[in-house]
Amino acid sequence: MPRLERRRHRRALLALSEAHDIAMLFPWVRPRDPVVEAFARQVAIEAGRPEIPQERIEEGVELVDPVERGRIVAELRGRYPDRWASLVAAAQDARLVERAVVASAFAGAVLERLPLDRTKLAVLEAMPAPASPAGVLVLLLDPHLVWDRDDAVVIGRAIPPGRAADEFWSGAHALADRRVEEGHVDRIHELAERIAAELPIESHPRASRLIEAGIVQLREDDVAAGWVAAALLAGYSHLVYSGKFEFATHANVCAY
Repeated sequence: MPRLERRRHRRALLALSEAHDIAMLFPWVRPRDPVVEAFARQVAIEAGRPEIPQERIEEGVELVDPVERGRIVAELRGRYPDRWASLVAAAQDARLVERAVVASAFAGAVLERLPLDRTKLAVLEAMPAPASPAGVLVLLLDPHLVWDRDDAVVIGRAIPPGRAADEFWSGAHALADRRVEEGHVDRIHELAERIAAELPIESHPRASRLIEAGIVQLREDDVAAGWVAAALLAGYSHLVYSGKFEFATHANVCAY
C-alpha cells in the first residue's frame, strides 16, 4: 500500500475511533426511545461490566429507528459542525461515521445502566460516613455521565499549573459550581434514581444505608444535587488535567 494511501487509511480509522468515543465525550449523545433504553438496561445487566459484547452493540444499533438515528446525528452535527465536518472528511464516508456515532450512543446508554461497581461499594462499606449524605454519589457516579469533556478541559486549563492537589481541587470546585445548570441537576437526579432501584444490596448493607440517605437528601434538596454535580466536574477536570482519564468504551464498540 502506498504511503499516502496508508496515511489516509490511518486517518479514517482514527476518525471512526473518535466517533465510537463520542458518547463518552458528551453524555447527551444517547438514544431517546423506551424500547432501546429497555434493551440497553437488559444488556447492562447481562454484561455487568464496561466490556460490552460486540453483537449486543450491533443489536442495539438495529433497534434505533431511522428517525432517532437522524436526530442523534443532527444534534451532534448542529452543536459541533466543525468537528463533524472534520470527522467525515477524515473517514471519507459519512454513513460510517453516522453508524459509529449511533453505536456509541447505544453503548453510552448501556454503560450508564451498569450495576453498581462492587469495588466502589466495598470502599463505601468501610469508609466513614461523609459529612453530607449526598457525598456518596460523588464516589458512585462517573463524571462523564453528567458533564461534557469540554467542560472539564476548560476548568483544567483555568487552574495555573503546578498547583498542589488540594489547591487544584478548591479552585476547580469553585469554577465548576458556576457551570452547574438545571440540566446537570436533573441528570444527577436521573442517575441517582437508577441507583435507588438497586437498593438494598444484601452484600453491602452499610453502603446501602449510606446511599439511601444520600438519595433521600438529593430528593429533598436541589442544592445538594448541584453540589454533587460540581464536585464531579472538579474531579473530572483533575483527571483530564493529569492525563488519567480513559474512555470506558474504547475498542469495545464494534467497528463498522
